Amino acid sequence: MKVIKLTLSYSLLLLLSILPFQACQRDNSKKVTHDAPLTFYSNELRVAGNLWTAGDKIGIFAFSQGETFGTSTPKATNLAYTTKKGGAVASFAADLMDSALFLPKNKEEAFDIVAYYPYTQNQQGENLPVVREGDKSFPDILYSDNAKALSAETHSSTSVLLAFRHYMSRIQFQVINESGNRVDGATVLLTNIPTAGSFSLSTKTFSFVGSSKSSIRFVQDAKQLYTACLVPHLLSESNKVEIVHGNKTYKTDLPATIRDLQPGKSYKLTLLLLGATGEIVVAGNAFIEDRETGEVTETTLTPQEPSVPSNPTLPSEENNYLGENVTSGDPKLLEMPRPSGGSHNYLVTHKVDGEVNYSVEFDTSLRTPRFVAFTFNKKNSQKNVGRNDAWGWDPLIPSRFETSRSDFSGYSRGHLVASNDRVSSLAANKQTFYYSNMALQLQNHNSGIWLTFEKLLQSWAREKGMAEGNKVLYVAKGITCDANKGNNFVMAYGTTGIPVAKYFWMAVVYYDGANYYSIAFLTEHDKPSTQRPLKKYAMSVDELEAFIGQDLFFNFPDAQEEAFESQLPEKHLDVWPGI
Repeated sequence: MKVIKLTLSYSLLLLLSILPFQACQRDNSKKVTHDAPLTFYSNELRVAGNLWTAGDKIGIFAFSQGETFGTSTPKATNLAYTTKKGGAVASFAADLMDSALFLPKNKEEAFDIVAYYPYTQNQQGENLPVVREGDKSFPDILYSDNAKALSAETHSSTSVLLAFRHYMSRIQFQVINESGNRVDGATVLLTNIPTAGSFSLSTKTFSFVGSSKSSIRFVQDAKQLYTACLVPHLLSESNKVEIVHGNKTYKTDLPATIRDLQPGKSYKLTLLLLGATGEIVVAGNAFIEDRETGEVTETTLTPQEPSVPSNPTLPSEENNYLGENVTSGDPKLLEMPRPSGGSHNYLVTHKVDGEVNYSVEFDTSLRTPRFVAFTFNKKNSQKNVGRNDAWGWDPLIPSRFETSRSDFSGYSRGHLVASNDRVSSLAANKQTFYYSNMALQLQNHNSGIWLTFEKLLQSWAREKGMAEGNKVLYVAKGITCDANKGNNFVMAYGTTGIPVAKYFWMAVVYYDGANYYSIAFLTEHDKPSTQRPLKKYAMSVDELEAFIGQDLFFNFPDAQEEAFESQLPEKHLDVWPGI
């Protein structure tokens, strides 16, 4: 009997010891209860460059799962949630416990969240007012609708991520003077901007309210960039940039390529103030940032032309550029190499009577052309005039980058677009004498092998009939001028620091009315004059591109470009007479 009692007592003790452990195990496996109030947090990525500040307040709407504005009545309307600490990752709690959200018990009662910033106290419907006061910037609207199907049955935490996204556009200006120094303390305005709009919390789109417009003032941020938030929309020529600094007011238009302001994009430009004329020049390219990912793309802008002082010996607006019609660069021309980009490279296209004469990319830091591009066709290959020696500076490139005869001391002023390439009219020939078309060149090279190449090309266009009818020669010529690539590309420097190229090159695409053919030439600048046969210098365009690191004829369809650029000249000697 004693043994039996001991066994029962031990068994009871064992049972009692197991029960708490099992209960503890069951508690640990439970899903989160619906008794704790929901909190929300934002992640770092979605607010990059715009950290939360303590006291920032967001608005919360809750809808039955799958519903939104216009399809059902909200379960909760415009609840205020505030962050106490802010930062890159901020936590938001309900301002009032009585209005806090709780997770429903089961997934059948689950709800979706729509959140926005900044909080508007009287917001009831889907259209959020987006209004600016006076000349202030618009508020930076953030929006989130990622939190869906929330319930205690499906969620293991009462802290819910709100993946906020920027929906406003942002413009940033870096303002510099002619010495390249940053300009601080200026008044920067964008004129004729609507003052009121609304943002749909359902469709995530903007609309303007009323017709009131005024200037918007840019404020210098922590990075000293003049910054403003705008409602995404298409700007027009009526929207001017005005900068007041010191006793001067400067004005300009925004480049057309960045007037279409997109949601969630940031546009950064460098503005150069010209004290003598009171103008603003957009220096370099635009940088467009995706405010979600931080990815930045560079957009090539057409360099702006400041006013050219009246001077009878130089082309100017007052004398209609000596009878010429000129436009800024057109990077989409078929003959165009891929532009090098960067604020120091000016791409310009000269026209005569509305038709393209030639294009040039001029490096203002090196003060030399990088390449030129042009065509020979039935009209522009005609020989109607002679050489006119109208030396002068390019009216499409600011005069502060000007070169002149003294910069070429010890060297020839070597045309890239030859004078004899453009003799269809006096105006066309005059444009070839802009110093932006001149490279420092040894005379024995200029009058030797380079002249031979020029004459060969001209003979194809004229005597050999390769530009008659609908036939076209697409031509690109250039030099190697990048010092960071060593002696392979630069062999010396002129007396004023302009690099002397180690190599001169030419590439040609020939369209015979049905098919495309190509050939390229590369010559060492410091070698003796004419050497025969010319096929010694010939190569495929692919080979030239690989050597000089330049993408040529990139505007042709890829398959077509790949086909003709890979052609070996020796396989098509019948196409290229004279080599």
